[in-house]
Amino acid sequence: MTFYRDVLGFGLMAQLGVQAAFLAAGGYHHHIGANTWESAGAAPPPPGTAALRRATIVLPDAAERDRIFERLAANGYAVEDSAVRDPSGNALVFAF
Repeated sequence: MTFYRDVLGFGLMAQLGVQAAFLAAGGYHHHIGANTWESAGAAPPPPGTAALRRATIVLPDAAERDRIFERLAANGYAVEDSAVRDPSGNALVFAF
């Protein structure tokens, strides 16, 4: 949750203790749902299995992309080819 809220800038819309969080941009009920129901402490899924491999985050403009890239760098995240890996290893691609 900290990565998506504090680094990327999504707003926390709802939280169910430490088990789940729902985050969004622009006041929507949620764009991102995160939970630990099946994955707390689990290894990454093996190749060839169903899993989130990449997600695209669409931004309003290049200026917002640059602000996010600055926050990512300040928090130790490497951006390569307009993409970064979240703390769970999911690839996030930024577009506008």
